[in-house]
Amino acid sequence: MGAWSHEAFGNDDALDWVHGLEEVDDLSLIEAALQAVLDDGEGYLEAPQATEALAATELIAHLRGHGGEESCPEVAEDWIARTRLVPPEALVKQALAVLERITGEDSELKELWEESDSGEDWLASVAHLRHRLLAPPQPLAAVPVRDEIAKLVRRIQGLGFALPDFPPPELAQGPLAAVARSQLFSAVVGAEALGEAAAVREGISRLRPLMDPATDAKTLWDLAVREAKTWAAEGRLDEALAALEPWREAAEALAPGTFDSRCMSVFQAAGAEAQAEQLRDRLIAAGQGVAMQRLDRALREASCGSVQAARALLAEHAGLFDNPGFAPWVALVRGILAVREAQPDALELLTPRVEGWAAQSATMSAVWGIFGVAAGWWALALQQAGRGEDARDVVNAVQPLLPRPDNALLIGELKAAGLA
Repeated sequence: MGAWSHEAFGNDDALDWVHGLEEVDDLSLIEAALQAVLDDGEGYLEAPQATEALAATELIAHLRGHGGEESCPEVAEDWIARTRLVPPEALVKQALAVLERITGEDSELKELWEESDSGEDWLASVAHLRHRLLAPPQPLAAVPVRDEIAKLVRRIQGLGFALPDFPPPELAQGPLAAVARSQLFSAVVGAEALGEAAAVREGISRLRPLMDPATDAKTLWDLAVREAKTWAAEGRLDEALAALEPWREAAEALAPGTFDSRCMSVFQAAGAEAQAEQLRDRLIAAGQGVAMQRLDRALREASCGSVQAARALLAEHAGLFDNPGFAPWVALVRGILAVREAQPDALELLTPRVEGWAAQSATMSAVWGIFGVAAGWWALALQQAGRGEDARDVVNAVQPLLPRPDNALLIGELKAAGLA
């Protein structure tokens, strides 16, 4: 069942079912869920059918103005606000009959909850739902229908950008050591995005003993770079570069140009842009990742430097960037430039990028850094489009991701706009 709560929408089946509301503007989905239980007769009622019917019954209660303490999923709230349907009394009677069936004999869902520690809580929530169904209907409060941008803002508000928990040390010693390694690496990446240098170093110190130098060279090299970046950000650039030097041969064995490209990020962490760009020029001269290097330079100019230089790079190397894989990054560069020049297409250019990285950010801390950059500039685009409240909501949600050296220009713009 995949349940995490005894409430109607606290399980995977209900959440999968409720997305069907995006395709309907009537009560058909609710009617079908209830009818599936009633058509089952007196046989053994499977849990998935019961959970869908409970979710449908919860929606009926909401439509009658009697929502419970549990909030509906966003897709359900949007459907209710859009349709504002009035369930007929016949449908309410069906819902009451469904509740009797679900809490009666031969109900798998009831059996599953009775076997858990939350059986009484589940029964109480069903009883409360029945009470709300029997209450006289009340008019729904006026709720504005959210457009796609408002929905995206709400999704971003639901994301959490906090220092991930490290797994307990004992996990790394048992059969789940691979899980511990994965969790530790994710925590290190998340800590780096949040600028938590001490946590980055702690995670790396715990992760290294779990690595096999013979098979994990790529990961160990990655950890060395991330650790060096923390030192560089603290003004210890020489120490950071010295720590990476023994890796030169091994890094180049992984891929030509790897050593210089990762050292470039260490220079950037130290704010040493000139040295970083010298390394980039060396990579370009050697023909290593030329298109991506030029595109990354354009992105850094757009977000940290000169608008004119960024536009010149886009124009000069348009042929290099004419690749579907580069399209999202080109759009990001153009979107940031549009914000800086107060162009009307800024929102159109940035919204798809923010939407994609917001979805990934829910499970992948590796995209937090670029998502913070995109979301910050998107907030400015929202402000320019007259959506100041949405802009403030976005900035508040991604605030933990913003304080990093290469966001200095962005933060200055947010402050000037009264958003930070």
